[in-house]
Amino acid sequence: LITGHCFAQENDIPLGAWRLHLNYSKIKSLAEIDNRVYGAAEFGVMYVDTQENSTGSLNKLSGLSGIGVNHIANDEPQKILIIGYRDGTIDFLEDDKITNLETLKTTASITGSRSINHIAVTGKMAYASTDFGVVAIDIEKKEIRETWRDLGVAGQTIRVYQSAILKDSIFLATEKGVWCGSLTTNLLDFNNWK
Repeated sequence: LITGHCFAQENDIPLGAWRLHLNYSKIKSLAEIDNRVYGAAEFGVMYVDTQENSTGSLNKLSGLSGIGVNHIANDEPQKILIIGYRDGTIDFLEDDKITNLETLKTTASITGSRSINHIAVTGKMAYASTDFGVVAIDIEKKEIRETWRDLGVAGQTIRVYQSAILKDSIFLATEKGVWCGSLTTNLLDFNNWK
């Protein structure tokens, strides 16, 4: 008769507590604020603190609004991380405090996908590229200023994948090609886009 000894794993997790093991192998976008590099993944945001040589994560249990993170962007001067989700939710991480903006998620006038595909930041504004158009967000007030929808040639909805700002113009990569509009004109009117 052979006997063996079994030992339980030692850990610092108390009985009844939860520990998450989320997959961060598919990072969708990166953003850097001070000494932290953030990476967006499906179930949350991970970060690497280059000064402390440590890692950490943000997820639904630590205060994020949900899962399905699609893109992150940084407002470096204000030290704000902007997190965009597939359901249209936006989170702002500032000084380890998370503020939520659910207007796009809950607005009944938006039909179909509300996915936030990309966020471009310039000055105090963020421009969220979505499956229904572009959303102009005032970062300081954490509120939506305008929504540019139905930008197609005849006013039809087009999916916007990404945006870029150059001087006073915004360029959109869409399913119908590249569109350009001047930020000094009324971009709510689809006739002002080229």
